[in-house]
Amino acid sequence: MGIHHGTRRGIAYPEDLAFLSHVYDEACRRQGVSKHSEEGANLAHSVMALYAAGVRGERRMKMSLRARAREFAALAR
Repeated sequence: MGIHHGTRRGIAYPEDLAFLSHVYDEACRRQGVSKHSEEGANLAHSVMALYAAGVRGERRMKMSLRARAREFAALAR
């Protein structure tokens, strides 16, 4: 996606929501997760938690989500 604007803590503007939706959609597609499943809900929670923690930028967000996916996979074994 294009340029991502910073936000004030606790506020998500329309461009932020579009960014988060894009990242979530891509993560679901890449991981083969249905948006309407428990895994999809967990993934949405992870996206929002990363955003709340200050993770910005598509590349950094995707790298963080991949790391979380590996951690969850290791725990499931």
